[in-house]
This record gives sequence, C-alpha cells and structure tokens, in this order.
Amino acid sequence: MGFEANYDLPGYAEKAGVAPRGKITRRITSASEAAAIVNTYLDNNWQMISRTPRGKLIHPYLVPGSVYDSLWDWDGFFIASGAPEAAKDFVIGTALNLIDTPLQNNRPVKMSSPGGDLSYSAHPYPLRAQFLQLCIRRFGCGEIATAERVAKILRTMEYYETETADAQGFFCWQTMPGIDNNPAVYGRNPGETCGADLMSFHYREYLACAELAEMHGIDGSSFRQKAAGIREKLCRCHRDERDGFFYDLHRPKTPVVHKQLVNWVNRINYRSCAGVFPLWAQAAEPEMIRQVWQIFADEKEFMTPWGIRSLSKREPMYNNAPGANPSNWQGPVWSLPNVLLVYALNRAGMKDEALDLTGRLLKLLASDIASNGCMHEYYNAENGEPVLKPGFISWHMMAYNLLENVEKSVFPF
Repeated sequence: MGFEANYDLPGYAEKAGVAPRGKITRRITSASEAAAIVNTYLDNNWQMISRTPRGKLIHPYLVPGSVYDSLWDWDGFFIASGAPEAAKDFVIGTALNLIDTPLQNNRPVKMSSPGGDLSYSAHPYPLRAQFLQLCIRRFGCGEIATAERVAKILRTMEYYETETADAQGFFCWQTMPGIDNNPAVYGRNPGETCGADLMSFHYREYLACAELAEMHGIDGSSFRQKAAGIREKLCRCHRDERDGFFYDLHRPKTPVVHKQLVNWVNRINYRSCAGVFPLWAQAAEPEMIRQVWQIFADEKEFMTPWGIRSLSKREPMYNNAPGANPSNWQGPVWSLPNVLLVYALNRAGMKDEALDLTGRLLKLLASDIASNGCMHEYYNAENGEPVLKPGFISWHMMAYNLLENVEKSVFPF
C-alpha cells in the first residue's frame, strides 16, 4: 500500500522511548510449545502489572504494562478475564475501583493517572456490570455485588442512554475509542459514529444489569428488552446481509432535510476488527459467524500467519506504522480481536478454525518472548515483527491457558 501514516516519522519510536526491544530471532512453530512459553511467562510476570492502592483507588488493581501505569477500564476487564488465579485480589480490586469511584452525573470513571487521580474525559466503556459478573463467576464472590454497588451500576446506564445514544437508541462514540484510529471514528465529529464494538458492549452490559438487578429482587425485564433491541440493531443495521460483515454506522446529529428526512442507516463500509465484537458478544447467530469468518480467513483481507489484522488489507488506509495516541489499529496484529474471535468461533462450533487461529497468535507471542524476553503492544502484519512498547501485557493476558480453554470449550467472560 502507498499510504504513509502521518506519525510514521524518522526516529519516532526511539524519541518516544517505546522502540521494540529487538527483532524476532527465534520463531516458535509448535502451538503446544508456544502455549507453554506464554503460560510460563504470564505466570512469572503478571505481578509486573499489579499495583497497590494509591490516590483515589482504594483497592489493589492491574495496569496494562509497558508505558501504561494507569487503571484503564477495558484493559482491566480483559486482563481480568484471563489472569491467573493468583491474581484474584487484583482482579476483584480492579473491578471494584471502577465501580466504587464517584460518578459524575451518573458518568463512570474511564481511567486513572499513575498516581490514582481519576479521569472522566474520555468515553467510558459500559462494562461495570459485566466486570462484577465476571468476578462473581470466576471466584464465587457474590458478596461483592452489594445492593449499593448494583444500584450505582444501574444508574450509569442513565448516563449512557442520555448522553451517548441518539433518538433511535444507537450508542455513539463521544471521543476516540479504544480502537484508537478506527477510520470509521477517528477524525470524525464526536458522537456521530455508532460503533459495532460499542453496541456489542452495551448488549452484554444490559444483560449483566438484568442479572445483577434480579439478584436484589429488582425486575430486570426492561434491561433484557433493551438488550434485545440492541441485538436487533446489530443484526439488521450493522450487519450487511450481502457479505455478512458487521460495520460501524454514521449517525449525523443534524439529519439533512429536503422533502424527506434523511434518518436511515448509513453504514461506514470499512472492514475493521470492530466487526469481531458482535461475534464475541453472542449477538450473532452461528451461521452469521460462519459467513463473516470467510472474510476474516481471507489472506487478502485479514488473515496473516500471526492472526488477523486490525483492518482489512484492502482498505486504502491500511498500514503498519508505529503510532501512539493514537495507537495504530489500521493494520497491525493485536491480540485482543484475535482472542475474541477465537472464542466466538469456538462457541459457534468451529473448533478447528478456533484452534488454528489460537496457534497463530500463541506462536507470535511466544516467538517474541523467546527472542526478546517480553511481549510488545502490537505487531507488523506483514512480517510478524514487534512494532512498539516492550513489556506490554494487558489483554495478552487472555492468551493465558487459551489453548486449553479452546480444547475444553471454556468461555471465560
């Protein structure tokens, strides 16, 4: 591709202090050997991302690692889904820090500073109910779901519905999303992109809210109805029946009016890893997953020897340049969408495909560990080399016991 990212400047990574520790000098070719290397590394090094209470964070917690020494909402959730049992107190503490911190007009905190100060400026992920549910199911700690905490989580949904959804109930990104430079969102007007990934989080969050509410004798039917409405929007509006892919939507705040109100669905037809999230969230039927898998499995689109790209290679802005703030999700291989796709495939009865994708990702991470003694944040999709930020762990933690989970059909979320 001839596209050159504007942050791909000479010496960028060196100046930012996030250059790769080294190239891949040893390629691991066995999935079982790769799994053992990754599991051992995470067993021995998860403590590097553990933090004791500080500032306004009153519980122990987990951070992504590398240059990220802060509590982040979606990193924390995905770290918690794969962390070893030994990290139990830090997993639970991460969830409680996100839940117990004050709300600002029902808006939950997004992240903290390294010192424990709270930040509400970026779009917070709707995952408090899911996170509490995850802790209860992993560790049997139902006592942490107090009536006060649950009531507080339910109030956050008022913020999302009032401040982040449009009149038709489509939830839109108000700031740069976690998939930083997703071309369907980045550089566009705030609040005008309804993300397939964001809608998937809301689908799961409403279902989790219903379950937590019912634990305390509160009728959860309204939450289930709202979840069903989001699932219907994902499958009817975000999904293009011609190819099966789930796309983001353009939702202009001021619809154009001539003689007919222009308020219909406008898909933004970039194929990005945001399309993985409806599959992971179980908003898509198995036959839908099988159809869209044909696109993810296509080497001319997403598939590489190391897992799927974050953006289809056919998109005009596809690139593998080093970038931070925004991090580059316009091509490089990230572990997060790969692991989520693995679990979606397995739940759809596509175990062979799930095992194949698992092996690709584990061999990539294990080769980095074997060559550099660490993992990096993301990898060049064309050569499998690390791009930036040595020492990153974050959602790589979901690779812990990944092969075993797939073989045993375990779904950890």
